[in-house]
Amino acid sequence: MKRTFTSLMAALSLALVLPVPAFSAGATIELDNTVDTGEVRYESYFEDFDSGVMPEGFHEGADSARPWKLDSTQSKSGSLSLRSGVIDHNQTSSVALDTDLPAGTLSFDYLELTESCCDVMELRINGKRYNFRKTGVSNQWQHIEVLIPNPTRRVEFTYRKDPVTIAREDAVWIDNIEFTDTISPTADANDPDGDGIPYDVEQQYAALDPYDADDGFEDYDNDGASNLSEINSGYSPDVANIFVRKNLFAFYPLGDISWDYRFSNGYIATVEGQSLSAHGRFRNDSSGGYEILERRGDGIYIMERGINDTDGSQTKYVYHQGLLKLPRHIRLGEDVYSSTDLTMTLSGGETFDTRVDVIVSLLEEYQLLSSSSSADTLMIGTSSRALSNSGDYVYGSSYQLLGLDVGTLAFLGDAPSDLVDMRVARIDNSIAGQASTSTSDKAVSRTTGIQSGGGGGGSTSLLFTGLLTGLLIWRRRMSA
Repeated sequence: MKRTFTSLMAALSLALVLPVPAFSAGATIELDNTVDTGEVRYESYFEDFDSGVMPEGFHEGADSARPWKLDSTQSKSGSLSLRSGVIDHNQTSSVALDTDLPAGTLSFDYLELTESCCDVMELRINGKRYNFRKTGVSNQWQHIEVLIPNPTRRVEFTYRKDPVTIAREDAVWIDNIEFTDTISPTADANDPDGDGIPYDVEQQYAALDPYDADDGFEDYDNDGASNLSEINSGYSPDVANIFVRKNLFAFYPLGDISWDYRFSNGYIATVEGQSLSAHGRFRNDSSGGYEILERRGDGIYIMERGINDTDGSQTKYVYHQGLLKLPRHIRLGEDVYSSTDLTMTLSGGETFDTRVDVIVSLLEEYQLLSSSSSADTLMIGTSSRALSNSGDYVYGSSYQLLGLDVGTLAFLGDAPSDLVDMRVARIDNSIAGQASTSTSDKAVSRTTGIQSGGGGGGSTSLLFTGLLTGLLIWRRRMSA
């Protein structure tokens, strides 16, 4: 069962997450440290849980399946900390602190021994959710600082488990909760709620609240795109917009093409693409395995996939009706649904049948080339689920940045990688069931120079060079 579960995760292994923009120190904002009209300042607050009893003001939060408790197995300092309750899949454990606390900076130490991708801890202050930047690896204590702009009545910590996986202790700990009426140099005054939208930008729109991390996922103007998607794509979230449908065939060329991707540790992975004899069929090979694609009139589908295991064996996946990889057309904020039956063959020969559901979304659009009159890059998100042999759903998600005429510019998530080189011998525009369309010199020159059979290669085109330059700028902006 464990092998089948792991293999199903690999079948959905487009599973990557968007980088969270890092916090950076900025100009301070004015804080309200008063009560009503009186100039009465709140006193600072500190709690390290070492008294041995649950401190005054702490109680179980709403919708909590199990309460948080004092714990001596983990602590950042002293002998005790506060640990989330023992919960099952799809359950939450929450603890709330009700007291008068100062505006300024909330800080706490935080430890998570959980599944890295899907279990989460949420922080809510006065009912509004605040994101916080994780400053280290998940199995070590991290020091968190969050800017609090107004006096605080309630702080709530909630640990939420995903639907399937058990990992480590499946718990989180907090220690050394402190409030001060000053802004810490490491707290982010430019983005106090941590939702990736700068404070001064949120102040410009009725759709946004600079102290509410949830508003980025709302659709204030009901035009189908989230507030965050519209901001990042250059639209106003206050006004309903009409979004142009994008032709993803132009953003995902197929044929005899090679792409080189560099990971953060410097490793270079090469994807070798080739046209197959059947019209509209393609194969992409890499050190991790292979993928057979079919371009149809309505989109690009995965027909078969082989994933290499660490022991040298290979697990094979056959998607009976084809698993949607990219729809032909999509607009900002649109979700395209698809499903197919899947047969998985493990290295030992045993097979497992299930069904896979997938949702492909256009999350954001960018102009990496300053001279471009329309978006030349698209952020695509894919969510998948499959039913395991134990009856539980296995979930996967992926995010990639597509470049016009180039394909995937970047994979985003736990192991991000960026495109560093591309070689084109032949672009194949054929569609399954239709006659093959020959490649023109113009089509090749829009991407990069032709790579000859002898290992030569032409000069890189201005579009390709410009997109890679724009990608570097975009990466710096996301991590600034």
